[in-house]
Amino acid sequence: MYIKLFYLYRIFGQLLPVYPVYLLMFQQKGLSISEISWLLIIWSIPGLLFEIPSSILADKWSHKKLLVAGRLLKGLCFFVWSMWGSFYGFAIGFILWGTGGALCSGTEEAWLYDALKANGKECEFDKIWERAPFTIS
Repeated sequence: MYIKLFYLYRIFGQLLPVYPVYLLMFQQKGLSISEISWLLIIWSIPGLLFEIPSSILADKWSHKKLLVAGRLLKGLCFFVWSMWGSFYGFAIGFILWGTGGALCSGTEEAWLYDALKANGKECEFDKIWERAPFTIS
């Protein structure tokens, strides 16, 4: 059951219709290619800064709460984008998205491993993780 739940979490966490069009949305809002490039750089910074601290948090706090917090931050990104459609609004949204992604990435692995370990199946971690749909957070 927990494996199916994990797969569903991964699928629905990445199933967003905005993915194929958000760069076009930025261009429609008047952003230049250079500004869009900066936004993508801004998006990656929270991941670099918070990846290790979020993994430490995943070991100390509730996995479920961190996963929910990560997804809420990602959702807040799109709310900010809809309310503030400028370079700075998009930048704030990407900071939220990157932070949420960092919270989820290490936590997802920890949650899956702990769930498998509790059922005596931790040796299956690699197989299940590799099969996980949409393995990039």
